[in-house]
Amino acid sequence: MGKTDYLMMINGNKILKFGTGECFIGSALIMKYDGKGLGFLSGDEFDEASKEFESRLITIVAAEKERPSILQKLKKFKEKVASMPRKDKEKRKEMER
Repeated sequence: MGKTDYLMMINGNKILKFGTGECFIGSALIMKYDGKGLGFLSGDEFDEASKEFESRLITIVAAEKERPSILQKLKKFKEKVASMPRKDKEKRKEMER
């Protein structure tokens, strides 16, 4: 994505063609390429890759109602989990699955 080492992979069956352009609908898998292979993202890398990905998203408006992006939902979930008291560790682990 951009000039980073992050790669975004999508399901080729979800690519839609409109006239001379294309778009995709669905989920994306983002990983880091280290020159040898793909790897998972660390916390800081996740934040950086999220910003790169989010900068390329658009907001869809249908029936005059905005639909939140998956990243907006993920951020709200992370905030909710982070604000939980430590005594709720088991509940937190369950929510993270």
